Amino acid sequence: MKIDFLTSGDSGQSHRLLLLFGGWGSDSALAHGLQRDDYHLAVAYDYMSTEPTPADFARIARYGEIIVVAWSYGVAAAALFMSAHPDLPVSLRIAVNGTHTPVDAHTGIAPAIFNGTLSGLSETTLRKFRLRMCGSADAFKQYCAGQLPDRSLDSLRTELEYLGGITARDVDTALWDVVYISDSDMIIPTAAQQCAWQEHPGVRIVKGSHLPDFRGIIDRDVADKQYLSRRFGRSQSTYDTQAQIQQHVAERLDRMVRPFGQSRGDTLEVGCGSGMLTRRLTSYIDSSHLTLWDIAPIPDGLPGSHRQCDAEAAIRDVASHSFDIIASASTVQWFDSPGRFVDECARVLRPGGVLAIATYGPDTFASVRPYAVGFAPRYYSVEWWRRHLEPHFDIAELETESHILEFESPIRLARHISLTGVNATRPSAAALRDMIRDDVRRLEYQPVYILAIAKSK
Repeated sequence: MKIDFLTSGDSGQSHRLLLLFGGWGSDSALAHGLQRDDYHLAVAYDYMSTEPTPADFARIARYGEIIVVAWSYGVAAAALFMSAHPDLPVSLRIAVNGTHTPVDAHTGIAPAIFNGTLSGLSETTLRKFRLRMCGSADAFKQYCAGQLPDRSLDSLRTELEYLGGITARDVDTALWDVVYISDSDMIIPTAAQQCAWQEHPGVRIVKGSHLPDFRGIIDRDVADKQYLSRRFGRSQSTYDTQAQIQQHVAERLDRMVRPFGQSRGDTLEVGCGSGMLTRRLTSYIDSSHLTLWDIAPIPDGLPGSHRQCDAEAAIRDVASHSFDIIASASTVQWFDSPGRFVDECARVLRPGGVLAIATYGPDTFASVRPYAVGFAPRYYSVEWWRRHLEPHFDIAELETESHILEFESPIRLARHISLTGVNATRPSAAALRDMIRDDVRRLEYQPVYILAIAKSK
């Protein structure tokens, strides 16, 4: 396959890569309008294999974090690529309108339709295919204006012949964190995709055609970590006085950790913030054994060793069996892939080590979520957490509770969100007007508490 790197500059360990696997007939024009300041951007396409050149692979491997978004036939190609290179620092994996078996009577394109497309390929049939792919004349016009590939008919025919023989049937579909299926897909039928992904917990059915809204998917699912760092840094001075629920969560997590902390040493706190949990931990954990990580600058007055970093990328560089305790309060919901972070925690903890996490469940912010724009934190259920913990941990506690905050007005509610730094879920100006119109004055929190013991390997 070919890979076009659309962002110049050295990759380096401090940079992140958004790697988009295009579908059949794509080229780098597919990524039109997708550049972001916080990620370098590359596009994989023209699949005559599912392996890049050695030079392209070496360039990919230099990144500290990789987000994979794969579309159409690119889903099977990306699955084969990632399964062949499990050591790449891929955090979030998003499949869009594709399956592991793209030519299949039940879970892909029917073989007769595929063969007919291949045998009858011409400029006329290609145009009809792209029109069905876009779903409407207006969408097709927009596609031609910005995303139309510069590929010869011969190259498309050769690629389609190759793609007809690839399958990622033996790759576990759990490889993917999120699966998007358009409800009006006329290329890989919606029903076939639903059949292919019926056991996957991360399926999202969205309105649209085979060609998705890549910009909307990326903005919704890929965290802008530079933005998060700035916003949480600015909120540190007001966080302790405004974050009542987070105070309660830190207190309860501390009570869960305390019996273990008195008999164990090396401790990593992920997302220490203003020190709400840290100050409690140091009543029974010596500061010389305490390591603090946060994506925002860490206050100088906090004990222990400090590292400002993106924790879900940084933990990959930590040696196995380095810590006795990993604790995190009100943080992992901001990660691109909390599940993969848990996998890394299992590796980094010593046998019998303790993982203590407080995060939030799917009922959190239910009233304001319809008004939010941009990236949304990942609020997973107790069942989701159990499924990801059980392979590596003995679960000692896994519980949830509910809290509701009432405010005098929607303006006061929005101010609370801003002062506690959770304003990646911020309403737009128009949405705030809608909140005022609808008199939205309540904010739901659903804390999820996890205490898990690392299994002996």
